[in-house]
Amino acid sequence: MIGSPLKSSALLLLVLLIGGAVVWWVRPAPVGVPEPARSLVLDTVLARVQAQSGRRDWTLYSGDYANRRWSELAAIDRATVKHLTRRFSIPTGAGKKGSLQTTPLVADGMMYLTSPVGHVVAWDLRRGRAAWRFHHSPTGELLCCGPSNRGLALGHGHVYLGTLDAKLIALDAATGAPVWTAAVDSAALGYSVTMAPLVVDSLVIVGTSGAEFGVRGHVSAFRARDGTLAWRRYTIPSPEEGGWWGRWSDTTSWGAPLHRDLARERADSARYADSWRRGGGSVWTAPAYDPPSGLLYVAVGNPAPSFDPSERPGDNLYTESLLALRAATGDIVWAHQFIPHDSWDMDPASPPILIPHRDGLAVAEAGKIGQLFVLDAGSGRLLARSAPLVPQANLFARVNERRTVIAPGPNGGVSWSPAAWSPVTGWVYVVALHQPMWFQLEHLPWQRGLPWYGGITGRGQRREEFGTISAVEPATGRIAWQVRTRWPLVGGVLATAGGLIFTGESDGWFRAYDAATGARLWQYRCKAGVNAPPIAFEVDGEQMIAVAVGGNTQQGSRLGDRIEVFALDRTESRP
Repeated sequence: MIGSPLKSSALLLLVLLIGGAVVWWVRPAPVGVPEPARSLVLDTVLARVQAQSGRRDWTLYSGDYANRRWSELAAIDRATVKHLTRRFSIPTGAGKKGSLQTTPLVADGMMYLTSPVGHVVAWDLRRGRAAWRFHHSPTGELLCCGPSNRGLALGHGHVYLGTLDAKLIALDAATGAPVWTAAVDSAALGYSVTMAPLVVDSLVIVGTSGAEFGVRGHVSAFRARDGTLAWRRYTIPSPEEGGWWGRWSDTTSWGAPLHRDLARERADSARYADSWRRGGGSVWTAPAYDPPSGLLYVAVGNPAPSFDPSERPGDNLYTESLLALRAATGDIVWAHQFIPHDSWDMDPASPPILIPHRDGLAVAEAGKIGQLFVLDAGSGRLLARSAPLVPQANLFARVNERRTVIAPGPNGGVSWSPAAWSPVTGWVYVVALHQPMWFQLEHLPWQRGLPWYGGITGRGQRREEFGTISAVEPATGRIAWQVRTRWPLVGGVLATAGGLIFTGESDGWFRAYDAATGARLWQYRCKAGVNAPPIAFEVDGEQMIAVAVGGNTQQGSRLGDRIEVFALDRTESRP
């Protein structure tokens, strides 16, 4: 029995060590201390830190929570951009189906991308091959504008996908296997999800499309771990929530006359007391988020029906608005309605951008009306608006049974295309389209599952159309410089610390411009329309630029299904 006490002590020590190891293994990581390697996908705390500091990856839809689409990478600059060349191409695997609008995400050498119909690819950038693919086959979807998907969200070990048939799906980031699926709403009623979700702490934020089918839009938060609903905020308030009549304003928020027949609307209000139930209010794009205040900034689209206001008296809150919501609860802090009782489909459709302003934090929003608006982020007060970025004609003219040509038309102005902001120049860079369209009323009753526009529209002569790239000084609204392009611009902008901005065109040209002057410095002709926003990232110390090349069905550009990735030519000498 000699040595038994030693054996007992050793056994006790072993048990303590194992127990301690188990405790250590299950203990959550300290706040702000990321796990190595996979942390960019797993840890939303790190994503929040990344949103405000230097980045080498692109882990959020617009690069950071402020939606600035700004990259601090500077190896590709005014001097070296002439050596930029196409390095490789990544297929979506879905073929030429719909508008390829995706913003790829990059984390730890892996690129995550979507197809218009909701397929997901995790592409290993170092090995040059797919790590996994997930194919979603939507069923029963009703779409106003063809298939499209704008991207994904990362966090908590998951990749989050919104689908055309109004689902939110969490995939295992390592394997692509589905972890959970949540029903956002009913696809049979016309609801869909085209925006990229947004992960905020333990929540996944997602908004609905479908106003063109007479749905009641909403933005919702689902718990990231299991997909249960945490809160929902309807973009059309019920009578119990204050109603959607508003103040019966006959002007825009900046004082432009809307030529409303308010007496007629008030007289009709009892007849159409339930119009809010089908009031529209899509949420097309990802919100901006301010971690210190805990506020989300959500752009809300048009009322339903789009062109016939006779069945929806009142201001139609909260359509054509920017909402500030508490991210934890969905409570409304403030709402700024740009165009009450809109009859022209002039959505604030692009992602809001948080920027510094002389009065503090501001939120900038570019809308289909073709102007950039700057609001106080704390109160929603209008601080500035830009000069028109494209021509305006017959703006807010009353639509009737005869054709009325209005510019911008319902495609914009500024469509869903994300703008970018540079802390170097202090300017917001916006792409826009001049595409006048005629409007004509067509009184039709709402029918479940059918588009409900209340009118018809059409385009004029192609020779009348063009695009613009504008650098806007947000404090004053002054256009610092503007470049006119041959084709209407739908896609988005990237700004970089190399003094460049990147954007693409429907005819396949992908171009870089001097951020200070607008001078064109580089271009590459792709094989399909470049109608998506570019990104910048770094892999093993090398800066790259990527953009989805797949066209846009509404603009008639050539369709494709690839992500093109560019880098500096390794054979060229560097300055």
